[in-house]
Amino acid sequence: MEKWLERFRREGIKVKGERLQAGEWVNERKKAYEKYRSKFLNIDSLTKEEMKDFLSFDSNRSWTGLGRKGVGALKDFERFKKTLEFLLDESFDVEERIQKVVDTKEDFHVPGMGRNLATAILHVYNPEKYAVYNNAVKKALKKVGRLPPHARGENWGSRYVKVNDELKKIAKEIGTDLVEVDCLMYYILGGEAKPTIVEEIEAPSGAVSEGLEFEETREEEEPIEVEPERRRVYSDKSDRSIYELYQWYKEGDLILQPEFQRLHVWDDGKRSRLVESVLLEVPIPIIYLSEENDGKFSTIDGQQRLNAFFDFLDNNLKLKGLWVLRELKGIFLGIREFLSSRCC
Repeated sequence: MEKWLERFRREGIKVKGERLQAGEWVNERKKAYEKYRSKFLNIDSLTKEEMKDFLSFDSNRSWTGLGRKGVGALKDFERFKKTLEFLLDESFDVEERIQKVVDTKEDFHVPGMGRNLATAILHVYNPEKYAVYNNAVKKALKKVGRLPPHARGENWGSRYVKVNDELKKIAKEIGTDLVEVDCLMYYILGGEAKPTIVEEIEAPSGAVSEGLEFEETREEEEPIEVEPERRRVYSDKSDRSIYELYQWYKEGDLILQPEFQRLHVWDDGKRSRLVESVLLEVPIPIIYLSEENDGKFSTIDGQQRLNAFFDFLDNNLKLKGLWVLRELKGIFLGIREFLSSRCC
């Protein structure tokens, strides 16, 4: 890790088009932390506009993607403030706080409050005690072989404690603090010079479904502008359960509709038949995700399918127009657990 730190301090990094020296970026972040820490210490007087301001990189000087899902957490701002108050209440263990704030089944969770935002707030509140755990950090730790192992089904609070301990250990080893370690994670991941990585989510093998139409190519779509240094594509196949992708989406780590994607267009009948296909274990086309500079994933191909799955898991899709499993017509619940276990 010492060599990574030496390189980071020597080369600096490009963030949102800005070329920043290592020390300059660390100092800018610490200055922003002081501003927002004072606001988090007085939650009663915290305003929605101040919180919106915090979600912007231009203001927090640390993270570029907080606003993607974080704005949604502010919709019911009074409820958000109660969640924030619990998150920062150190009379509770941090494992319990993270779990109850991030887990969508817990009372303190508000939609849009995922691991990224929760740990960023904790870090700003006490940067000597709490590290950030977002997808960029996860990828960087994995790249250098320092990502702590997680048991299958391990809760988010427990995962955070392990990662937080590991990041504090790294900070101690290389003689720096958690602020610079978070900068270093972004540098290790590759900053803005990192080539695009496309993840292919494979469907189970078997017969191809008939009669179910998926996305079509539109001839009038505009070409995508890509900088010369990023004109390389690496692909990696993996099997992800629908529920795992759903959790990524809820945490803000999976972007269903990046700027180049079209609007949602499938009707409920087609969406229902997609769910039916998965329940019948009929394979669906591969879903392509692109890993962004901040470690999040954007949907390249598969937006309509993922929207259908996620709406079903959120109880926003009532099954209709089924061709085979007609007994499931009108159902919201009861088969969600089975659907969640399927790969796509």
